[in-house]
Amino acid sequence: MNAPHPKGAMQYTAVPLARQDTRARPRAPLPPCEKLLGHLVESGFISTGELRKARQLARTHGVSVQHVLVSEGWLAPDTLLTARCICFGATRVHLDHSPPDKTLLLELGIERCLKHTILPWRRLGGRIVWVTDAPELFDEARLELPDDLGPPVLAVAPSVDIQHAISKTCQSELVSLAETSLPDDQSCRRRAILPSASVLPVCALLFLLFLTVPGVLLSALILAATALVAVNVILKAVLSVAALRDRPQQMCPPDTQRLPSISVLVPLLREPEVAATLLSNLLQLKYPRELLEIIFVIEDDDDTTKTTLSHLELPQSFRALQVPRGSIRTKPRALNFALPFCRGDVIGVYDAEDKPDTDQLLKVADAFRDAAPNVACLQGRLDFFNTRTGLLTRCFTAEYAGWFGLQLKGLAALELPVPLGGTTLFLRRDVLERLGRWDAHNVTEDAELGIRLHRAGYRTALLDTVTREEATSTPLAWIRQRSRWIKGYMKTYAVQMRHPKALWNDLGPAGFMSFQVLFLGSVLGTLTMPVLFLMIGAFFGLPVPGVSENLVRDAGRVMLGLEVVNLAVWAAGIRQRHHRHLVWVLPLLHIYFLMASVAALKALTELVTRPYFWDKTRHGVSYEDRAS
Repeated sequence: MNAPHPKGAMQYTAVPLARQDTRARPRAPLPPCEKLLGHLVESGFISTGELRKARQLARTHGVSVQHVLVSEGWLAPDTLLTARCICFGATRVHLDHSPPDKTLLLELGIERCLKHTILPWRRLGGRIVWVTDAPELFDEARLELPDDLGPPVLAVAPSVDIQHAISKTCQSELVSLAETSLPDDQSCRRRAILPSASVLPVCALLFLLFLTVPGVLLSALILAATALVAVNVILKAVLSVAALRDRPQQMCPPDTQRLPSISVLVPLLREPEVAATLLSNLLQLKYPRELLEIIFVIEDDDDTTKTTLSHLELPQSFRALQVPRGSIRTKPRALNFALPFCRGDVIGVYDAEDKPDTDQLLKVADAFRDAAPNVACLQGRLDFFNTRTGLLTRCFTAEYAGWFGLQLKGLAALELPVPLGGTTLFLRRDVLERLGRWDAHNVTEDAELGIRLHRAGYRTALLDTVTREEATSTPLAWIRQRSRWIKGYMKTYAVQMRHPKALWNDLGPAGFMSFQVLFLGSVLGTLTMPVLFLMIGAFFGLPVPGVSENLVRDAGRVMLGLEVVNLAVWAAGIRQRHHRHLVWVLPLLHIYFLMASVAALKALTELVTRPYFWDKTRHGVSYEDRAS
């Protein structure tokens, strides 16, 4: 007899157990990635410990386990490719000997294929043979392909070979995209900036005035030069105060959000002297290998740089990309060509001689994470490692200290248009592509892009990190470099002012006025610099025929006051950048900037005769690296 259940206890009813089916059931097929990883472990290519670590890193960074294994050096790329062929019954294709069907490639989209590293190679009846570097991930890429393509046939090739085949097959289309990605109305490639027919009459009129009424012409130039210096110095002072009052925001802990993938583009042209040093500098950057790629962008006919890089052992995250010839040769054209080959969400740009802070990319990730949604660009600060080489490099350092330490920071703090620098520049890729990339025909593509970003409603923030580069150390090299910058400012001003009312509406009154001072004011200021020296000489007794003594005296007093402010701004700049040893150089900056007048005349001439000529700066002249 069963004992009674205690009061309140749960009552259970006994039921007969169902007979268990002891027949073996077929196992569900493993997902493609797990099938591949299991094969790699079973074949002894990786250990279970390495696979466990790779899985953890893959979850952290949002990438595939296979990518982690290769990036960390636990698995050779060729070994992984062979394993893929075995696991998925795919044939390895050598694309150098068997180029793809160009018609099929254009039909399905060049950029789409580059994005997923897939290549429609051949049609076999109603099916397409797809070449991919990762057949286990093809289903993800297939979601963006048309539905009527039929069952795919997969073949395998390295990602570099796939990209090279696409570049070679669709070379003309990619070159055209690189040169014309920006619409005509926003680019300087179509419309002449200064028609040659109008230049000679203007020059003839000025020369005639100088011969007939030199005093009137000089008086007008003195007034104009004084006004230009005044507005430039006032803007400098306002921006400096804003920069000094601006306080950086507190960063959130670095583990609050997944890090972005970063692609760094490094355009190189005839740089055999600095290639090894550049590689050493970039290898010191701290960032997860799985999320970083660094692409050396090389012109196709630059045999010296290609040979130098071929002798260097490039790590897995580094590679070289060759840019075919086109109608022009500029840095922005090379950047435009390389962009579709990048896989990063953030696009960075370095120059050939750069030595960035080792934690710079981590700061980029933190800054983008904490920035407002409309911040699409981060600009790092530039300094020089060869400051003490000579007087010219000291003056250059003092100038950059004020420009990057105060002027650009002040523009960003006041949310005014920021003319970007050409290096240590980081952009959200989606915004860059939406805006039409860089203007391939502009020779200061960085400053021009900064204005377009602002017009589109995006903002630039200054990044509290430094990249050291090589200051030009000879007057001729300085003039050549500065003439390219001034020519680019001229072109940018002319293009942006095609529709002044629209520019006013996009930038707002303050932005419009700061644009006028930064671009038109700086160009005219360099052109009229000799007039200021003439005025200073007249102030101290040098006779100037036809110019009123009162005008000279009053203009001289104004200039004296403005130069006191100018010196204070420069002093604040070198103090901010810890270059106090350059205080004695500040009075000499007036002579230093006199060279800019020569550069401006060169730029004005080239604007008519060679508007797209890129006057390259030679690097590797000085490797001095001292504390300063």
